[in-house]
Amino acid sequence: MRQKADAACRVLPDLSGAALKVVRVAVDEVRARVLTDRFQDLSRMLDGVELEIISSHLHADHQTRGIELQIRNCLPETDTLIARKLGELAYGVYGSEAFVSRHPTSRTEDRYTECDWLGFTPDDLWYPSHARWMEAHGISRPRLRTNTMTTLMNMTVSGTGLSLLPCFMADAQPELVALTGPLPELTYSEHIIVHRDVRREPAVRKAIDAIVQIYKDLSPSLLGCFEKSTLTAAE
Repeated sequence: MRQKADAACRVLPDLSGAALKVVRVAVDEVRARVLTDRFQDLSRMLDGVELEIISSHLHADHQTRGIELQIRNCLPETDTLIARKLGELAYGVYGSEAFVSRHPTSRTEDRYTECDWLGFTPDDLWYPSHARWMEAHGISRPRLRTNTMTTLMNMTVSGTGLSLLPCFMADAQPELVALTGPLPELTYSEHIIVHRDVRREPAVRKAIDAIVQIYKDLSPSLLGCFEKSTLTAAE
């Protein structure tokens, strides 16, 4: 009976929410940046549907009507949820122009052992593949650590060290230099997740289609194809 009631709530949300056509999407700060960078276009495509961007690193609970959508790079583990691929998002190694000019080794493969690095706190589980990548490249404990990607980028801009950053965010910073280009091993597929019971709701469908279009429009920059100076080992 409880499962049936929850399903009914998902299909028939509260009346005020239905009247306002509110769709809530859970994202972390990187994916929030994807949406907000093109929010004017997104708003136009929503055509009357109100979008609430909910900041969250945790897997959202789709069983209740707390949120309708979530964007993440892993597929759902239950058949009650449906995933639609949005595109791919790449990361690369970046440093500030000031740091690179002071540390010639940052232009070579010696950057992994000779340069200061910035990263995430040990208890931050949101980017485990980054920690494994750094360990595989012999990078010692990051000199400064944080638990947010925005702060990590700000520390990199300040000239404190090198870091792994989303290409679309870092390439837009004139103070940063791309030292590797997009890394294939740190390029992830992005998916939008929705519960089966609400996927046909008109407002939800419109929100999904709009977000898909935003990712399509931003695909070159998300993949690191933005025109940006890249320093290779040969240089």
